[in-house]
Amino acid sequence: MTPDLPGLPPGHAQDAEDTPLAYLTGPAPPDAGLERRVLVVEDVAPQRLYLMLMLQKLGYQVEGAGNGEEALAMLEARPAGIVISDWRMPRMDGLALLTALKAHPEAPYFLMLTGEQEASEMVAALDAGADDFLQKPFNAEELRARVQAGARLVALRETLASQHQDLRRVLASERHLLATLRTDLEAAGRLQRSLLPAPSSSDTPGPLQLFHHFQPAAMVAGDAYGVIPLDKRWTAFYLIDVVGHGARAAMLSFAISRCLGDAQANGLHLMRRSSLQQELTPRAPEQVVAELNRRFQDERDEGQYFTMIYGILNLESGEGRLSQAGHPAPRLYAEGKAPQKLGNGGPPVGILPGARYTGLDFKMQHNGCLLLHSDGIDPLHDASTSLPWTPLLASDKDSPALLRGLTHDPLDGRALCQSLVSRIDHCLRGREAEDDISLMILQWRAPSHWVSVS
Repeated sequence: MTPDLPGLPPGHAQDAEDTPLAYLTGPAPPDAGLERRVLVVEDVAPQRLYLMLMLQKLGYQVEGAGNGEEALAMLEARPAGIVISDWRMPRMDGLALLTALKAHPEAPYFLMLTGEQEASEMVAALDAGADDFLQKPFNAEELRARVQAGARLVALRETLASQHQDLRRVLASERHLLATLRTDLEAAGRLQRSLLPAPSSSDTPGPLQLFHHFQPAAMVAGDAYGVIPLDKRWTAFYLIDVVGHGARAAMLSFAISRCLGDAQANGLHLMRRSSLQQELTPRAPEQVVAELNRRFQDERDEGQYFTMIYGILNLESGEGRLSQAGHPAPRLYAEGKAPQKLGNGGPPVGILPGARYTGLDFKMQHNGCLLLHSDGIDPLHDASTSLPWTPLLASDKDSPALLRGLTHDPLDGRALCQSLVSRIDHCLRGREAEDDISLMILQWRAPSHWVSVS
C-alpha cells in the first residue's frame, strides 16, 4: 500500500494518479510569468503530486507529466520556465528529455532529480546541459532555494529577451528611418546636381565655354556654382562654399543659389539703371556680395556662413570685375603667360554685419581661362615626398599644391579641367574627399572667333 504523503488527505495517496491539484491546494494562482511556471516530470504519481504540492505552496504554477514524451507535448502547448525531472522513467528518461529540450535556444531551466547515481551519469547530465541537481531525499528548504535560484535566472533571461526584442524594434525603426533619410538625401543630391550648369562641348557657339567638376564629401554638398546670363553683353558667375558639408550646408547653399538664380523675383537686383543712360548695366559685384551678407546673417550664432566669388564678364570685350569674400583666389590663365592670382581675401559672408567688400577688375585674353575652385582642393597633396607634377612656374610657390604647374599650351579649358580632376583622383587614391570639391573654368573667345549659330 502506498503510504500517505504530507499534504494529502489520509487514504487518498493510492488515488494520487487521478487527484486534481486544485483538490489538494485550492485555486491555482493567477497566470504568472515564465519564471513562475514549473513542470514536474516524475513517473511515480504520489511523488509527482507531493512535489507539485510543495511548489504550489511556494507560489508557483505547476503542472505534472509522467514521462519525457508527455512533458515535451505539454511544453509545446504551454511553455514553462523551469522543468524538474526525475532521471529514470519509462519511454523517455530524464537525460533524453534534457537533451531534447537543450537542443532549442530557449530551453527551460532544467533541474535533475537524482538518487545515488554514478559520477559518470552526473557528468553526462552536465554535458547535456543540466542547470542544477536535487538529490533525493530532499527537504522543502532545499527545494525552495534551488527552484528560486532557477526562477531568478529565468526572470533575468526573460528580461534580457524582452530588452533584446525592444532593441530589435528600435533598430528596425532606425534602419527604416536611415533608409528613408538616405533615399531623401540621394534625391536631394540628384536635385542639387541638376541645378549645376551643363558643361560646354568643344563646338559650343558664342563667346563663353564652361567646364566644371563637382565632388561632394557627402550625398549633398555645401558647394554651388553657376553662370547667370544678364543680357546679351554681360554674364555673371559665382562659386559658393558653405562652411561644413552635408544636409545643413546644402540647404543654405541651395537658398543662396536660388536667390542668385532668380534674383529679380527675390529682389536681388543684379542689374541697375545708369544715372547717365537709361540702359541697364550690371551691379558692381561687391554691392551684390554686400547685399547677400545683409540677407544671410548668422543671427543665431549657429556657425553658418559661406565664402564666395561673384563676378561679371563682358562677353564682347573680355573685361570683368569680381568680388572675393573669404574665398580662395581665382586664377586667370592667358596663353604664353604665368597664371595670375586675382584677389587677396575679404571677409566671409554672414559673419560681420555691415562688412565692406571690394571689387577687382580683370581682363581676359582671347582663349583665356578663369579658374574658380573651393577650398576642398587646398589640403590635397601627393603623399610622396615629391609631387607627380612639376611646379614649373615660380609664381606657383604660394598656390595650393594641386594648382602648381597647372597649364596647357595652347589653352584648352576642357583639358585644363581634366588635368586638375586627374590630380584630385591621384591624391585621393580612391578615398572619399574630406571636404566638398568644386571647380569651374570659364574660357572666353573674342568676338572675331565666335561660332555663329545657323
